[in-house]
Amino acid sequence: MFGENPQKFFLKSYITIVRYPDVKVTDTHIDSKEFYGNLFDQIDGADKYIREHTQVVSKIPKLGLRRKDIPVYPYFAIRELIVNAVAHRNYSLYGSRILISIFKDRIEFFSLGSFPKGITPENIVNARFSRNPVIARIFHDLEYIGEYGDGIDRLLEEVKNHPLKPKIPKFVDIKSAVIVTLYNLEIGMFEFEVLDLNERQKKALQYIKKYGKIDNNKYQTLSGTTKPTATRDLQELTKREILIQVVKRGEAHIIR
Repeated sequence: MFGENPQKFFLKSYITIVRYPDVKVTDTHIDSKEFYGNLFDQIDGADKYIREHTQVVSKIPKLGLRRKDIPVYPYFAIRELIVNAVAHRNYSLYGSRILISIFKDRIEFFSLGSFPKGITPENIVNARFSRNPVIARIFHDLEYIGEYGDGIDRLLEEVKNHPLKPKIPKFVDIKSAVIVTLYNLEIGMFEFEVLDLNERQKKALQYIKKYGKIDNNKYQTLSGTTKPTATRDLQELTKREILIQVVKRGEAHIIR
């Protein structure tokens, strides 16, 4: 917890973060970094690195000009999962370090040691355990964790309330280790969700992404709506400069 060089005695007691360009492990990666030192140095360094290397998107409100920057992962969830990986790791196992893999659509947190007896992915929200009670107590005293046992509850609450509505994190016990997956929004959907659009407009943008343009008649057919509603929706998209309106002779308004 406080040593200058804990890795001298616990060789694999550090954190490795690897960033991959897509959704699976490949031979090539964008970047990797290792965090040594005491547990506080590791947690703070890994937390800072992930915040600096994960996306922040801008939500454009329907009214007003001020945009709102939204991290694709709740910052509390990132820190909580790093702290959990460190606090609940089985330090008697020397085969690997804590590994955090950042993919295009998720972050995976790998920590050595199975769930304690009686703890499962299904009951982890309500169950209480601590593999390393001394570490947990010190983390609590120094405010690295909140009240005992409420971290997972708050983590799930933060994800549920996140503006981008990602999937709920997944906890998997592979017997030798626990892997927790924190998701961001599905690939390709960021630009639609963060613009605060209705379902008709989202469907239209998906169509435009595939075919390059849409007119009022096609919008009506696609969304099953009336011409006044289609016109209003498309005018809003052009007013907000999400689409560009092009008028050609003999054609309806074409929105690119």
